[in-house]
Amino acid sequence: MAKDKYSSGDGYMYVYLLSIVACVVVALVVALMVFGSGLFKKNDTSKPAGNDTSTESSKAPDNDDTSDYRDTVSEPSRFTQGSVDNTEVNNGLLVLVNSDNRYVFPEETDMINLYTLLKGSNVSQSGSGLYLNSTSAKALKAMCEAFYNETGLTTGLLVHSAYLSYDKALAAGGADAAGASDYHTGNTAKLMAWPSTVGKMGEGQFAWFNDNCYSYGFILRYPEGKDALTGSAHEKGIFRYVGVCHAYYMYKNNLCLEEYLELIKQYTPENPLIIDVQNKSYEVYYQAMEDGLTSTVSVPIDSSYLISGNNSDGFIITITG
Repeated sequence: MAKDKYSSGDGYMYVYLLSIVACVVVALVVALMVFGSGLFKKNDTSKPAGNDTSTESSKAPDNDDTSDYRDTVSEPSRFTQGSVDNTEVNNGLLVLVNSDNRYVFPEETDMINLYTLLKGSNVSQSGSGLYLNSTSAKALKAMCEAFYNETGLTTGLLVHSAYLSYDKALAAGGADAAGASDYHTGNTAKLMAWPSTVGKMGEGQFAWFNDNCYSYGFILRYPEGKDALTGSAHEKGIFRYVGVCHAYYMYKNNLCLEEYLELIKQYTPENPLIIDVQNKSYEVYYQAMEDGLTSTVSVPIDSSYLISGNNSDGFIITITG
């Protein structure tokens, strides 16, 4: 009987121990249920960014190329909008004058008498009544003086023709001639070798003008091989002042004035023609004339510029510095 008593006691002890173990297990399970989700979530967010396939991967990469994610800042414009009277299409150094593009005479002119300007120089004139616009006249004098210095000649140049007024053209050639001559601009002069025994313009030492006139702002107005474009036969001694940058470009590219004015129409303020000459850079572009009394043109804010009409349908803007 004693053995059965102790066996029964041992059974109660085992049951008691099992109950304690079961309670501990239940407590652990409950703890895992309560705190486990938080623990797993924390571990999930600790993944390396490179393995993350969520929408966060669309953020900008951590490198220097973040241009797609920055706000675009536009460069301030160099230009402002200006207004030009449409009558100015007939004025300026680049006006084209011929029978199809009649010259419109301005009310006022800035003319210099060449006889007075060239008095005492080695340049002769065919008469005392020859005039040119102020800028053109001074450039002509500088060009002739340079010719003498370069060639060593002391005489031989004659100014044969210059500014031609409407009245003189009308009297000399009638209505067909009045308004159709390049001489009306006051920027065109005809030079001759005088006396003829010293040579001919465009030949020998006088060929100097062909290769150097652009340095003084002149072009050969009626160059060889351009008759169909200019409407005039080749003339070796007729020079037209247009400004240094334009003259240089025409010379270097074998263009007459008609060709150059057509070429300029493809250039805009945003995409100008760049001309580098005499250690200076120029920008040239075209703006079409608008209907009405005035036209809006883009002009630089902080640079000097010139506006010339083409005597037809628009304006050429030259940024000079």
